[in-house]
Amino acid sequence: MAQVYATILYYLENQKTVGKYVGDWLEYCLKAEAEYDRNPSPFVLKMRQLKEQNQKSQQLDRVY
Repeated sequence: MAQVYATILYYLENQKTVGKYVGDWLEYCLKAEAEYDRNPSPFVLKMRQLKEQNQKSQQLDRVY
């Protein structure tokens, strides 16, 4: 319980610092996510390809 109170006290005494830290972290995460979306790993590309093939196969099964 003491750690919870200490964390709350730290936040209350350092709101600008904590706010900047959280804002910087969020900005970093959004940039990293955008970069990953632009350049997905080979595994992700393969999984997307398999998903597309699976969806096409299911569509053909519905037609027949």
